Amino acid sequence: MIKIRSLFFIILFFILSQNTLFSQKKFSFIKKDINFVINDSKKVGSGITAFKKNDLIKLGIITGSTILLFYVDKDLKQFAQNHKSSQNDKIFNFDSFYGNAYNAGLTFGIYGAGLIFKDKNIRRTGLKSMEAFVFSGMITTVLKILIGRRRPYGGDNHLFFKPFQTESLYKSLPSGHTTVSFAVSTVIAKSVENPVWKVFWYSAAGMVGASRIYHNAHWASDVFLGGIIGYTVADFLVKTGNNSDNEYRIIKKISPAIGSNFIGIKLSF
Repeated sequence: MIKIRSLFFIILFFILSQNTLFSQKKFSFIKKDINFVINDSKKVGSGITAFKKNDLIKLGIITGSTILLFYVDKDLKQFAQNHKSSQNDKIFNFDSFYGNAYNAGLTFGIYGAGLIFKDKNIRRTGLKSMEAFVFSGMITTVLKILIGRRRPYGGDNHLFFKPFQTESLYKSLPSGHTTVSFAVSTVIAKSVENPVWKVFWYSAAGMVGASRIYHNAHWASDVFLGGIIGYTVADFLVKTGNNSDNEYRIIKKISPAIGSNFIGIKLSF
């Protein structure tokens, strides 16, 4: 898992540096984007600390579900290890390029595309996916250290915990790769109202989770909790972020566009 805190400051440095390089009038959106990130940071922080009754119920359900999965962790580990093959190795190599630093590159790419095409909706999607990556990653990193669960490759005892360790061996719960893959995928999936689009991105995140189990890097319960954290943070940002100014419009429809000399797609807002 990459250093989330370092990435967060890199993102801020990038945005701040752009503000000094270009004219304030022409690139006034940079200041808006900085405020956008700061305001969302505050909302995520207040959302974590200000629990309501329904939030506590949801937290109890998630915690209970994670604990219930402890009972099948060893069986699922054994199942994955019994189905090792060269073909499966290729299929489950998915986590080597999704669910890690490449996710950060994807978010920068989306943001950059928004700048190039001067599309504020794409730009904001990039910003929100960056935020989801960083915020969910931070939460998962803290939980990893506090819980200190040993990874499955460290032994067969799935209930071995050693909190407050710096070694990766004791940072199994939750799965960081799964967290950030679901965080980024959720923001992107929710940016377009198209079922095929959503299935693609959620499937990509799900493949990361399956890959982590296949590689014996995480228990199934680690993957479940990581996915829940990533989805929840991203969903929160999409729903309660800075959407009041309508700068994160949902694309309502994707349809083919065919002309006399071109074939493309049409986006309806």
